[in-house]
Amino acid sequence: MLINGPIRHQLGLNCTDNLFSPGNRANMTIGRALRLILINVFEQRPGILDRGCMGSLTKFGVCIGEDEERSPWEPFHVSRGYAPEDSTVTVATIQDPEMLGNRYGQTGESILDATADAMASHGLAVHFNETQWLWVAGHWHAEMLGRQGWDRARMQQYIHERAWRPRSAYKRLGAIRGGLTPEDDDTRVYAAPKPEDILIIKAGGDSGIYSELIKIYYGLLAHTTRIRIPDTA
Repeated sequence: MLINGPIRHQLGLNCTDNLFSPGNRANMTIGRALRLILINVFEQRPGILDRGCMGSLTKFGVCIGEDEERSPWEPFHVSRGYAPEDSTVTVATIQDPEMLGNRYGQTGESILDATADAMASHGLAVHFNETQWLWVAGHWHAEMLGRQGWDRARMQQYIHERAWRPRSAYKRLGAIRGGLTPEDDDTRVYAAPKPEDILIIKAGGDSGIYSELIKIYYGLLAHTTRIRIPDTA
């Protein structure tokens, strides 16, 4: 769950330091509450309706906020058509995050190339044709990209064009079924179907030069909706 808008402050949601770590009551309580609903209401229990092979640490419940105040880009929910004063939640089924440790790059292209390379490796082409991605750009990566004039649309296009491998490479790694064919070397397998499937937010602390890349489970697109607070007056 990704939270945007004023409600982040009303709830005391963590958007910066130790973003994915335990220790903040709002983040952990909301994430855990949803997981308990899935378990107790929908029987999403291991071996029953939850047939995950390895499972994921993310199943404990992940709830984060975007660091809108220090972002060089418009808030994520604004990019999805909502007003800045709206509060929204974006919900997706995710797989394990991967840390991007581009610590020494001096250009936005270096950061984006590292992101594209990680996307092409993450999951090794399993269900790429139906996959969305969430790139949580860390503070110093976002700062450099913003300072060098990179906006969301341009970053999405750049990453999409470079996040691919030839089909032959994936077949050699056992990620795609079938034997090698002559055309495999010239057939590109893209990590994301289109640029808009690479969702970009700014979040995390400023104590290191890192970002996080998260693969959204295939066939289940991220959905954003407005949070409506009942009038208790």
